[in-house]
Amino acid sequence: MKQTLFRTGVALMMTCGFALQAQAQEAPTRAQRVAELANLEQAGYNPTESSPAYPSDLSAAEQKVAARNGVTRVADGAPVGTPPSGTVQR
Repeated sequence: MKQTLFRTGVALMMTCGFALQAQAQEAPTRAQRVAELANLEQAGYNPTESSPAYPSDLSAAEQKVAARNGVTRVADGAPVGTPPSGTVQR
């Protein structure tokens, strides 16, 4: 009986931890996405142009925006630092 209660308690604590972590990661708003797209377009990315070099074009624009914002990237491409939220670089 004690083992069942212990296992239930551990499972409950783990579930609460996952729920709190999921709440901490908010999805970006529409305004944030529009600002991100505007920054990419200013860096030379054209989303309406069909290009065979699509992934590399987008990647190059992301790198330009990251360099402009002072964000460095590690080998896998993940951002190390991010600019303050709600700012739009023009």
